[in-house]
Amino acid sequence: MKTFVSTTLSLLLLISSTVSLAATTSPGGVIHFRGAIVEDPCNIARTAENVAFSCYRDGVTKTSVYSLEQAEKGVKGNSAIAAVKMDYINPQKTLAVLRVDYQ
Repeated sequence: MKTFVSTTLSLLLLISSTVSLAATTSPGGVIHFRGAIVEDPCNIARTAENVAFSCYRDGVTKTSVYSLEQAEKGVKGNSAIAAVKMDYINPQKTLAVLRVDYQ
């Protein structure tokens, strides 16, 4: 029991001296951040004939409307905010994937 107490006491003293040494030797430092500031994506609304995009950029809401034929061919519009491409995934052309690449 005496060995356990002395070992525990020695370990506690070692830890406390290490913590106090670290606290006194590094009063400041530099923190580096990495990342990006991003804007909200565009709101997309689809009707039977059109796809409409409303994008809030630079304090203004910009809206562009494209026909489904334009979306099938691929359109880069809305002041170069986004490129649009629609691909049908079935032969009946009832299911499609609309790809929007934000610039």
